[in-house]
Amino acid sequence: MKKNSFIRKLTSVFLVGVILLTGAVISAGAEQLPENSAYDQSYVDEIIGKESSKNNMNSDVYLSEKEISIDVGDIFKLEAFVSSNNTVMNSVEFSSSDNSVATVNNSGNVTGIAEGKCTVTVKVKGSNKTASCAVNVHGKIEPTTEPTTEPTTAPKTEPTTVDQSVSLSPSSATIYKGCNFIVKATSKVEVSFKSSNTNVATVDSNGIVKAVSAGTATITASTATKSATCKITVKSGSSVNISNTSKTICRTQSLLLSSSNNVKWSSSDTSVVTVSSKGVVYAVSAGYAVISAKTSGGEATCLVKVNSSQPIRFAYASPNSAPKNSTVSFKTITDKSRTAVKFEYTVNGTTKTVNATSKETDGNNYIWTASAKLSTAGEYKVVAYAQYNNTEKWSTCENAKTTAFVTSATSTTATSNEKRRVSDGAIEMIASFEGFLSALTDDDITGDPTIGHGRVIYPGDVFYNNLTKKEAYAYLVQSVNNDGYASSVNTYLLNHNAKFNQQQYDALVCFTYNVGVGALPNDDELGAVFFNSTTKTSSSSSLTKGQACYVSGDYVNIRSSPDTSSSILDNVRINTTATLLDTTLYSGSGLSWYYIQLSNGIKGYICSDYLSFQGTGTMYDLSKVNKNDFIKNFLQWHHAGGCIKGLLNRRVDEAEIFLYGDYVRDGDKNKNNFKFTCRSNSSFYI
Repeated sequence: MKKNSFIRKLTSVFLVGVILLTGAVISAGAEQLPENSAYDQSYVDEIIGKESSKNNMNSDVYLSEKEISIDVGDIFKLEAFVSSNNTVMNSVEFSSSDNSVATVNNSGNVTGIAEGKCTVTVKVKGSNKTASCAVNVHGKIEPTTEPTTEPTTAPKTEPTTVDQSVSLSPSSATIYKGCNFIVKATSKVEVSFKSSNTNVATVDSNGIVKAVSAGTATITASTATKSATCKITVKSGSSVNISNTSKTICRTQSLLLSSSNNVKWSSSDTSVVTVSSKGVVYAVSAGYAVISAKTSGGEATCLVKVNSSQPIRFAYASPNSAPKNSTVSFKTITDKSRTAVKFEYTVNGTTKTVNATSKETDGNNYIWTASAKLSTAGEYKVVAYAQYNNTEKWSTCENAKTTAFVTSATSTTATSNEKRRVSDGAIEMIASFEGFLSALTDDDITGDPTIGHGRVIYPGDVFYNNLTKKEAYAYLVQSVNNDGYASSVNTYLLNHNAKFNQQQYDALVCFTYNVGVGALPNDDELGAVFFNSTTKTSSSSSLTKGQACYVSGDYVNIRSSPDTSSSILDNVRINTTATLLDTTLYSGSGLSWYYIQLSNGIKGYICSDYLSFQGTGTMYDLSKVNKNDFIKNFLQWHHAGGCIKGLLNRRVDEAEIFLYGDYVRDGDKNKNNFKFTCRSNSSFYI
């Protein structure tokens, strides 16, 4: 657009131009010129002057933006122009409709304080001429771990002409030693806090009071010229306990708190967090609140900080265990504010990116899916990223991290000595066995708080409550893969040099998910069934270059040379697979070392004590177990305070998976005519 045509456009609609931060010119109600359009300030002054004179405008005021979106802590400068005097500082004053969301100083600097919406207004001094800009503040994604420092507040920039009055609520309070309390200051400007006696009570920049010792202290909230006070009385002698004294969670997440006392739960601010009668906390919005556990004998508190919503709620791969050269779907669940999702997956040290190509609605969420063909066996690291409001910024979080697993095994019945991951059929069986609980509920047998498909929530755990069935399935996949159930079975079998197939592995993971990860290693009778002299086969004990191996310890360092003083290339978990690059046993730092390559492509040295080799020494094959001995010992795991028919039926189903690859849940029919009698109760049998 040429300059003279732009003047005609302005003249025809009687509008005044303003300068944006980018340097582009906007006419109110007209089209926006391209960014970096070359119009200088003198030209704009000329237009403003002409339009003001022609239309007899007296001190009309204009803002460079009608609406802005910023993150918490960000600063955006609004430019204001007055038609009769293009000097902001001398002619106008700014104000915010809600200083708890965003503040603005008289230079037009808007600072995001908390997630929410407000309006910034500019006014010509001595007149009723105003202009406004809508402000949308988005919370920044913060780590879900506990903060090491308190967040800082926005810079103090308010002018002395702004109302400096402040009020403090409450004006007095009594709290117990060790507890937290929040005093709320109401003011149009920034407030600072101070305690008269920090030996009794401290206070931070957010008004959070910590009771240190018995006594009294005065908390003062001050602006530039005004102040208000709250008298704090600290008592000692509380007999109440609480599982956590502080915790950080994200909006829409839940937290389980507990106390050994019969307490009454309450929240200091239900607009930030709510709490149920059983100590289940729900994060409503970003901010701080204190959860109180109170009895007639005292009180204990948990300070809860709520960050903005996580960009990713759940992430997983499907199928959970995929054969080589198959297409794997990467899936993630987000809330409906996310407008795009992408995945990064890493194999052999190379990271690739794939965009989600489809989404489906699931309650208040979206399920996003992307696909990739994976041709290399091993475990792939996968990270999901979500985009908010079609911006260029991609966000991720801990829940966005998952893995995909590709197996070299092509048969579900052939046994081999290699790490496996549970199949989709086994995950679906676990889901069927456990049932579905949308909300956190006490288990009928154990009394443990449980959600989804049997996931136990412990005091202090942060979790998502009120799940859909698809969220519960994603939660189950995450639990099976990451909470020790799958890895404990791998460790148990590989450490015993056992060959096993997919259906045997699936059955034992289903079993472990129900009875716990310590069951197999501590059951000598069942171990004797798996690893006795009639089941072992022999193989060569010599090592060869390129031989498959795995890490037999947890959090083991891979070093650049065979020496404990050399640099650490990676730190790996138990059962990480590797390839032997050299059969030489190196010496260094009084230890022996092997040179290996990890499945992620990293080459380095590992202490020989933490490396096991597949196919060496005595090898056991689970396909050779005695069926009757297996049934007699495996079905004994049916007790929960007594013989439970439902648990016996579950063991029958798991035995059918182990022996026959039968993933149908019908253990009550005992269609294979298993013969079993309980050792401790001979009247309980099938």
